[in-house]
Amino acid sequence: MAEIKSTMAIEVEKTDKTYTVLHGKADVVANAIPNIKESILKVDLSSQPIVPQESIFQLITKIERNIKTKLATILELVLHLPTNALHAVQVSQAGDKAYAVVGSSKD
Repeated sequence: MAEIKSTMAIEVEKTDKTYTVLHGKADVVANAIPNIKESILKVDLSSQPIVPQESIFQLITKIERNIKTKLATILELVLHLPTNALHAVQVSQAGDKAYAVVGSSKD
């Protein structure tokens, strides 16, 4: 039982670290959104009776590039997350609780 608790504690610690990293990446995206908004607001479309298609295309391309740049770090992190990590499973039978650590099918 002590071994299972130790393994679970290690996995919880890994999960906490992953959460912290993901939270930091979410902050990057959250900080990028005002920058994107600012870029959009810099384009004064109200003074032009007709907005050229090229101007719209350039604006959308710039927004898309900014989003891809900011989200690339998150995508990279997600792609490196282990898919075969151990995870705890709670089993309850007749009121008794037990915990098991289950690995992936690759184990």
